[in-house]
Parts: sequence; structure tokens; C-alpha cells
Amino acid sequence: MVCIGPGPGPKNVLAERWDGHQVCVPYAIWKHKLSKETRVSDKTYVTAIGVVQQFGKDKPALAMKAMTNGTVRNFTIQTSNQGYVGVSYWDEFSDADSLIVEGALVGVRGEYTESTGNDGRTYRNVKAITLSVGQTVQRAAREVVNQQAPAAAAAPADAPANPYNL
Repeated sequence: MVCIGPGPGPKNVLAERWDGHQVCVPYAIWKHKLSKETRVSDKTYVTAIGVVQQFGKDKPALAMKAMTNGTVRNFTIQTSNQGYVGVSYWDEFSDADSLIVEGALVGVRGEYTESTGNDGRTYRNVKAITLSVGQTVQRAAREVVNQQAPAAAAAPADAPANPYNL
């Protein structure tokens, strides 16, 4: 153990550095900088890619809820294994609000949580750290024109009736 500074005590904490060495640091530094890194390592992070789903024509694909620290936004994607994953993000990704519509392709990386509802279903959620949204392309309306099929071309007079009959 490498201990820099005074040993562990009421104002010092024994912490592990990124390179594996243990050091004694003041509690104030540990509380504001190093403890956050320690807490982050206990969480599960995933990357999910899926298509934005809209449930019902009267409900928007993106739901917003005002909180004391800002606005949290929620939407649901359907992943390749047909599972639904709820995605939530804060104001730092507000530029993506107009892009999140039904059918948009979304890639998200973030903290993953699972919970079981009262109905016995498992709900999967990702709190976005990175968010990538592919824009949807609207289908253009095609003009349908009913035309008569062209008449078959007449065979020349000197052609045999069955050209494959040898």
C-alpha cells in the first residue's frame, strides 16, 4: 500500500487510484471527486439500439415532465429482440426533441435498470449518457395511374409460328 499524506482517520479516506495503488486522501476530496467514480463503477451500463415506438395516436412518442432541476424526457424503443426499453434523458440532449418521432432509429448508452411492475412485467430503462438519433424519411405519396397494358407486338409475316420448333 502506498499512502501519501497522513494515514486514514476521521478526516482522511483510504482510496484506490486508477492504477491500482491505494492512497490516503482528505475526506473533502474523496466526497466530491473520488466517491463519484466509486459509485459509478457499481452501476450497469448498456448500449441499446432500437426504433422509437408511439403507443396510441393521441399520445406523443416523447413525453416530457418538468422537475426542479430541469425537464426529463422519456420515450420507448423496441430493440432487435422485440423487447421494449424505456429511455430517459435531461436537458443536455434537448436538441434531439424534434428528432424523436415514431419510427426514428435511436442508439443510446447509459445506466441500465430493471424493475418489476405490479402486473408482473419486467420493465427495462436506460438513463442516457450518449444519445444518437437517425432521422426518419417520410414516404412520398405515389400517383397511381391506371393504364391499359400495351398490345402485344405482332409477329412479322415471314416468322415461323413456333420459332423453337426445329
